Amino acid sequence: MRTEEKSVTTGTFLANSMAIVASVLTGLGVFWGLRGALAAEGGASAWLIPAGAAIGLFCLLATSWHFVLGMAGNARGAAIPLVLGTGLVLTGLSITTSAWWLTSALGGGMALRHHHQTQFVALTRAIQQVQDQAGAERRLLLEIGAARSALQQAVDDELKNGTFSGKRGPGPVTRDLERMSAALAEQQLALEKVPDEREALLAHARDALDLAKQASQEGDEAGVDQGMTRAGRFAAKAARLDVTELVPVIQAVLTSDRPPVQKVADGVRSTARDVQGDRSQVDIPPYQSITRAEAVLRYPEQVAAAWAVAVALESLVFALLCVLVVRANLDRMQPPDDDLDGGTPAEVTTLRRAA
Repeated sequence: MRTEEKSVTTGTFLANSMAIVASVLTGLGVFWGLRGALAAEGGASAWLIPAGAAIGLFCLLATSWHFVLGMAGNARGAAIPLVLGTGLVLTGLSITTSAWWLTSALGGGMALRHHHQTQFVALTRAIQQVQDQAGAERRLLLEIGAARSALQQAVDDELKNGTFSGKRGPGPVTRDLERMSAALAEQQLALEKVPDEREALLAHARDALDLAKQASQEGDEAGVDQGMTRAGRFAAKAARLDVTELVPVIQAVLTSDRPPVQKVADGVRSTARDVQGDRSQVDIPPYQSITRAEAVLRYPEQVAAAWAVAVALESLVFALLCVLVVRANLDRMQPPDDDLDGGTPAEVTTLRRAA
């Protein structure tokens, strides 16, 4: 057998072996891809459909590659584009059906962690926005405290000087002012509980967020989902707390035509209006759970190397096909001096001259 023929045969065997391996990988990629897509449905179909698709695709690719690679050594003239075109179609089929899943296997974890990180950042930002609302609410609490002090001062002035009734000592006026002061104190206590409740809810949200981050590092998607859901629920509840909702109750308490009371009511009303103007609705982003396959499509720039490796692996058989076609045509261009195997040097020389 000629040396070139031996080389082509070896190359064809290597290419066929690689084609079988690539077909197996493609079949496995399709199997696990469809298995993940159908896992939620459960039942036998979640296994039988992926298995049937994987076996069918493996047989199609392995048989087709064997046929195309067998033609590579004899392809010449118009047959070369046909062989290469068929190989290109098979490569495209492999890339289309399994490169996505192969990329998921190679870089899906990285893409999924990047998705987690974007969700963590968004929720952390929302929690901080809810936290920032406490500053405006403190102004309202201070104003209510000042209102109580003003009412108490009015009571003292009435007791000592009879400022409003003209008679010193307790009376209807002092009782009215004391009633308003006591009711205002009760509302102040209710308002002071709101920031404390918000702080407790946000603390729970941060704890759940930390657990989700730990689960992300461990590759526990269920843990991430659970932690982010709990964190979002606590944060949403904290965002709904609003001290200004009690302002109408406070205004109803401060009902009097006396100037000190009217001044106190106007101050509370003005501060509450400012707080409501500064307050903005904070939307808590819901956690979006995705699979590794979805993550590599959503964040392809994060796994560009995995995509490149997957496409390269799927294209390797086509590269070997091109090498076989080029090598076979180069061998045909060389003189057939290897046909003289076994002849003596004198015989070889004589036959070469005769040729």
